[in-house]
Amino acid sequence: MPSRYVKNTLMGHHGPTAAFWMRYVDMINLKNDLSRSIRTGDLNLYIYCLNEMAAFFFTLNHQNYARWTIKAAHDLTNMNKTHPELVDHVKQSGFGVKRTEKCFSMSPVDLTLEQTINADAANRLTGVSSFTNSIGARQKWAKTHTDRTANISSLYNMLGLLRKDDVTRDLKKGEIQKFSANLTKLTNEIENSCNPFSDTTQQENHRLFNICSGKCVSEATEEFLINLKRERKKKRDNFIKECQADSQRFEATISKTKILNFASNNKVAKTIACGKVREVKMERNLIGRIFFLASQNSTDVKEIFKYPLTPVPQCFGHLDGSMIKTQKSVLLRHLEKSTISIAPSNVDVILVDGFYLLHTLGEVYASYAGIASQILKKICRMSAKEIHVVFDRIISPSIKDIERDRRNSSDDEAICSAFNKNGRPPANLKKCLRNSSFKKRLNEWLVQEWSEDEYHNIIGDKKLYVSCETKCFVFEAVNEKIVREDVQELESLQEEADTRLFLHLAFLPSDLSVVIRTRDG
Repeated sequence: MPSRYVKNTLMGHHGPTAAFWMRYVDMINLKNDLSRSIRTGDLNLYIYCLNEMAAFFFTLNHQNYARWTIKAAHDLTNMNKTHPELVDHVKQSGFGVKRTEKCFSMSPVDLTLEQTINADAANRLTGVSSFTNSIGARQKWAKTHTDRTANISSLYNMLGLLRKDDVTRDLKKGEIQKFSANLTKLTNEIENSCNPFSDTTQQENHRLFNICSGKCVSEATEEFLINLKRERKKKRDNFIKECQADSQRFEATISKTKILNFASNNKVAKTIACGKVREVKMERNLIGRIFFLASQNSTDVKEIFKYPLTPVPQCFGHLDGSMIKTQKSVLLRHLEKSTISIAPSNVDVILVDGFYLLHTLGEVYASYAGIASQILKKICRMSAKEIHVVFDRIISPSIKDIERDRRNSSDDEAICSAFNKNGRPPANLKKCLRNSSFKKRLNEWLVQEWSEDEYHNIIGDKKLYVSCETKCFVFEAVNEKIVREDVQELESLQEEADTRLFLHLAFLPSDLSVVIRTRDG
């Protein structure tokens, strides 16, 4: 039901995201068709599913499955020539076992064995493994298992203990309500995260997005995933033609395909050496190789271990070649130990580092509206009448690019989660705040969102200054409306929030009591 709903919803939509979902739904439907062919004994549908699955095996580097699935489909197709006496038997129930009276409940033979004889044999109380290690006893147990099972079933039937199959269970009101609730939950999850079916999404985004992480993939991965259906059939058909031309081809090596998927887009530590970007790898057998070479060349191992064994000495840099740095807050804490501070009795203005404030949010919110409301409430609960929230300015190129690349959870900075009231934010908000693109867009959206009149009760009599890129805005609640104005005196091209805080401090009259809340780590 859900896969059919998704496919029907996607009809008429265009774009890479919709195209990928169509391919994904086709794979789900193929799995369902294979299961249905076994349960109903539909031989033609079963052979069709085997051929289609073999094509996926070729593309996704499952060479043994691909080779022998093609062989199985070929043998079943030509069964009327090789084993004509089995055709009628297989069409009726040859590749499945029917254990109930239902018309749609046949199970695969191997699954039935696992659920019956194999499970009973492994049982610690009644299984054969519990009382003997004799091969003869095991064979006797296997031969008499069918008779014992029939006798037990006959006894249960005489005592009226056998349960009859309820073919109407799925049509009961409670079951229908449960299925409907699950379908509604699925559609709501898609709508509240990244909906690949909406018209606005298809118009705004021309890239393929992962709706779980909210990040777009590279163009090469997008092309691979979208064209998977066409490429898989090409590799399957080529293999069949090669086997027809050469009888030795069937057991020969099948070349692998370079798989580009969402997982392959994860960030890989890289370093630049001799002008080329190379992937940094730590050899697992490095120590073994060292001992082998030392024994071959009569080298003292103690001399070898005097030198670093990593591509970059770990006292100077990370494995990706970036420099090791000490947090600036370490110096701040050291200075605080030698300083006696007294809290002011009266606070007129509070200056806050915006991203420091965002990192203090530890809850999981159902929507972006909840985040905007909670942040604003946290700001306005501060005692001062005038509050300045200053954010970093995200620019590139920058001296901080290396550090940002090391912290980012993905190479791609594009995030598709729509910043709207009902949009569902990522579950791990702190992890997303490491992404420069996400931080920049969140800052812009908060400034736009707090301009709505519904936030006048939260701001109240406060005067709120919020920076956004090079600009700075002041928010005030007047007659149950939010008034937002640009403050040209606080416009700045500075990148760091620490520097901009001094600009805001210089903007204030010298006779005011000011508190700065920031902790740069």
